[in-house]
Amino acid sequence: MRQTPLRPHDLKHFGVALLALVGVDPSEIARRAGHSSVAFTYDRHGHLFPEIDKQAAQKLVRVRPLSRDCP
Repeated sequence: MRQTPLRPHDLKHFGVALLALVGVDPSEIARRAGHSSVAFTYDRHGHLFPEIDKQAAQKLVRVRPLSRDCP
């Protein structure tokens, strides 16, 4: 079976995937990848960040008791 050759873009995508896997902030990934914005990074590689929504929800749950003390 003949495999397609590895392209430079494939290596870049792999690098972004590794950074996402180890939890690097998406804005830092965008900077390192040379993307014009974090929005571009999410558009192209958003599937690599499945935990971001879970992490955001967990952070909100932790601060919820504090918000009851606010006027």
